[in-house]
Amino acid sequence: MAESNTDAETVPAGDMVYENAVLMLRDGLIMREFTDAIKCGDSGRIIISLKTLALYYRGSGRTKYAYEILVLIHNLNHVWLKCLRDVVIKNWLVNPMDHTEGFVPVDLLQEHMNLWIKTIYQAQGSNTLWEWLEMISPCINILWTLATQVNSTLGDKQGVKHHELDLSNDIRELMKVLHTHQVYSQVIGRTIDGEKGSVPDLLVGGLHGLKKPLEEYNELFEQLRT
Repeated sequence: MAESNTDAETVPAGDMVYENAVLMLRDGLIMREFTDAIKCGDSGRIIISLKTLALYYRGSGRTKYAYEILVLIHNLNHVWLKCLRDVVIKNWLVNPMDHTEGFVPVDLLQEHMNLWIKTIYQAQGSNTLWEWLEMISPCINILWTLATQVNSTLGDKQGVKHHELDLSNDIRELMKVLHTHQVYSQVIGRTIDGEKGSVPDLLVGGLHGLKKPLEEYNELFEQLRT
């Protein structure tokens, strides 16, 4: 009669370290896709990424952000006329410096404009008037570019930019550590102690948590339409 292997029976079938690492890579690639789509001004890819982000927000408990994205997607697909939809997706990004990958959201540009108005062109004395602000605000981008060119020519303002760092050694060491600890290799039965050892799959959790919010939104939308 063969002896039962009780130790083998208690070993969990899975690898928590590998599973968490794969989730991190997937989430990182999705976020990279979103940021790259914004930089190159591809509204189609942005809309696809927003659909995924809605699930992430829902799965992580950020229900208000998830709701706003769902409303936007619903309006783009089913509510707004094509002319209004085109106006929105053709004007929610702007490329102020005319670079290949220089697109930024309009609201972020507005925040930068507010910062430049407050810190770079501080009005003093008789110029602290709404009339002066109204006159100077449309010229902020031109004045900022001119000031940058003058400072660069005269060497007055060196700025805070540095040369791009050489990360070859850091990447090599990181790959060595990942290989040594077999982070991206399956080791069946490997676990992480603690209640937070297993990272939740926010994408799946968000998908499962959408049923009730969608029913509530559809009910509210029908009431408003009526």
